Amino acid sequence: KVIQSATADDSILTLPSDSTVLRVSGFDHMQGDSVYTWNKVLGPGAVTITPNGTSATASTVQFDGTPGAYQFEVTMSDSRGFTEVDETVTVFVVNDGEVDDDPPLPTQASFAVAPAADSETAISMTAVTGIDVTGPVEYLFSEITGNPGATSSNWQTSPTYTDGGLSPLTQYAYMVTMRDSLGNTGTASAAVSATTPGTPPA
Repeated sequence: KVIQSATADDSILTLPSDSTVLRVSGFDHMQGDSVYTWNKVLGPGAVTITPNGTSATASTVQFDGTPGAYQFEVTMSDSRGFTEVDETVTVFVVNDGEVDDDPPLPTQASFAVAPAADSETAISMTAVTGIDVTGPVEYLFSEITGNPGATSSNWQTSPTYTDGGLSPLTQYAYMVTMRDSLGNTGTASAAVSATTPGTPPA
């Protein structure tokens, strides 16, 4: 089973609009029956999702009018008990005219792929993708040891960064921070270290 896509018709709802349609597309290699189950995994208010736990690929989510960021997780399963890895969808519910003063989610950045050496002179990393009602989300990768060749990134929209021009057999450490287009900045990640390979001197 493969979930090919999961989306919302409206990723930003401005109250009094309080509902949207969640859609999922999946493929079953065994040509079996497919059941899609949506769950709210993040959000301050109550929601109702209909239909849910059926073969329907479109479900309406009704919000109770509480502003905030909501994340929904969909699972694809079948009568044989096989379950596909979940996919998530984010919907923002905002008041009309409200100014966004919240940083991207998650509020503390982290690494999806931890810093690791590509070669004797380069280390690459990827941040967990941030979401925000006022996009695009930008990422700042900071190298904190100051060891030879180390370079922090500028603010960038790509969640992936490669630090080149490093020295072999040297440890480096990185943190990542996210902000939205209004400058709302979240908490930096924990520092993660990586060491470039090389041949020790004889």
